[in-house]
Amino acid sequence: SGIYAVSYNMRHVAAGVLLATPTLITAWSNLFMNDPHILTAEMVFLTIFLIYTLMMILMHTLAVPKVTLNELFAAISVYIMIGMTFGVIYALLVAFDPKALNFPPGEVAPHMTAFFYFSFISMSSTGFSGFTAASSLARSIVIVQVIIGVMYVAALIGKLVSAREDDDDGLFDNFHLKNKEAF
Repeated sequence: SGIYAVSYNMRHVAAGVLLATPTLITAWSNLFMNDPHILTAEMVFLTIFLIYTLMMILMHTLAVPKVTLNELFAAISVYIMIGMTFGVIYALLVAFDPKALNFPPGEVAPHMTAFFYFSFISMSSTGFSGFTAASSLARSIVIVQVIIGVMYVAALIGKLVSAREDDDDGLFDNFHLKNKEAF
């Protein structure tokens, strides 16, 4: 898993396994029981697991003194996981409030792919989907996601540029030393 690949601390790996376990159990249960409550629990556990995993990968990516191809792939993975996490959050939001999002005409029962599509369109701030946020909570979540999407790309470019210079006192220089207890 991504956590194992970037973690030098077995507590992080154990926490990842503990967070993945209820996600897998509810996913398997949902396959056989097809209960909306189990699906909601699965989405909650998946959101928590994705957030933990992307935070572990992001902390590793920011902690390295020199950016290599592995860190670049890790940073791209984090961006994709942010989009996936918000997609699951939108699905959860619609599970609790079916009128939170307006769907394009003809979209009766949206699948997860529709929520992922809405998430990535929102995060990239292109906004050319037929989906709109109808409730104030949905609009707030979209605003947070757009800010994260834009700022993440800007910070990633800054990290890549600063990694090319030897001693520039960059924002993330010696991140692993400053936050030693996290690793």
